[in-house]
Amino acid sequence: MRQLGLLVCLAAVICAGTASAAVGSRQATLAAVGDIVCDPTATPSLTTCQDAATAALITAVNPDKVLVLGDLQYTTGTLAAFMSEYDPVWGAFKAKTLPVPGNHEYYTAGAAGYYDYWGAQAGDRTQGWNATRIGNWQILALNSNCSSIGGCGRSSAQGQWLEAQLAASDAPCQLAYWHHPRFSSGLHGDTADVQPLWEILQEHQTDLVLSGHDHEYEAFAPMLADGTLSASGIRSYVIGTGGVDLRDFGIVRAGSETRIKKFGIGVIGLYENGWSAEFRATDGTTSTDGVTHECAVRSVAAPTVPAATVAAKSAQTGARVRAVSVGAARMLPRRSVQGLAITWRSSTKATCSVRRVVSTVDGVSRVNWRVVGNRRGSCRLRATNSGSASLLPANIGVFVRVR
Repeated sequence: MRQLGLLVCLAAVICAGTASAAVGSRQATLAAVGDIVCDPTATPSLTTCQDAATAALITAVNPDKVLVLGDLQYTTGTLAAFMSEYDPVWGAFKAKTLPVPGNHEYYTAGAAGYYDYWGAQAGDRTQGWNATRIGNWQILALNSNCSSIGGCGRSSAQGQWLEAQLAASDAPCQLAYWHHPRFSSGLHGDTADVQPLWEILQEHQTDLVLSGHDHEYEAFAPMLADGTLSASGIRSYVIGTGGVDLRDFGIVRAGSETRIKKFGIGVIGLYENGWSAEFRATDGTTSTDGVTHECAVRSVAAPTVPAATVAAKSAQTGARVRAVSVGAARMLPRRSVQGLAITWRSSTKATCSVRRVVSTVDGVSRVNWRVVGNRRGSCRLRATNSGSASLLPANIGVFVRVR
């Protein structure tokens, strides 16, 4: 069989994935939208209070999960308004909804109505962030009401939680969502307060970010946290079209690819190693970029070692494995930086395999490890060694893209 080309990325090394059709099978469908239900005193019209129409789209899609992107119940998000307005229509999806709060929820002190309505689904009521695992995806619900939760900086409670969550995750793909968009061409525009969260997500190669707040749909090309267009940045979507009303765009921001002023919902397809996005409007139209995106290449987190053991020996990390060749030989390292022999194995043998190769040069036997691509796709490898008197055994995850 002809061997396929390989791109290998080790832990602690940032590698940007390139577009490919090898995203595997579809694992779940998400519906996502924010800015949904009008104030109880508002009068429905063709341009306002269209939450029933967007709910009908949710019913038609029948997603596995519904991500609601804040400002769910206008104007102040009281429990009474949630029960009288939101629940009769959107409450049908409550069991499979993953919510985040918007600024209107905090117009009631402590967003009490929001937390009372959602209960455990909203997370700790002093925080408003949590994580959910869906197949190969980690879904990160974040709270962008920074002034109400002690800030959104790296040293904030949320920033530290996010960093730890991403560092510990073995999910190949990552999606984050909150209310206030980092980038937007809408009325509110960019939100600088969430830049530190974007920086953390970017460093861990998060795949996409969803937000609401501005009442229109906008799709952005990959962006770095500082607003620079970059292939190594994060794609994002503003989906504030849930039904309250629609607003005009302002000056078009750099990186904006698609802008739609219609009521509707975002539909996100989650695949084993990729995703797709489209916007379905209440007038029956659908907008999509026509691309299934691959998740970024990232490595599996090393397992946590009990503190008592760490005290006796030094832990080895992914950075302790010598760099992997990506040349024609496609050979894996046989020893760690400390000189310990490494054993490699493939967890996805249908996609690739790892062969132990013994050769003799000038009468001396040498052992090497060779990666062989069996078909296009994503392959998971693991490097292990037995450790020593001073070093813990290494158990390091590596993702290989077979092309």
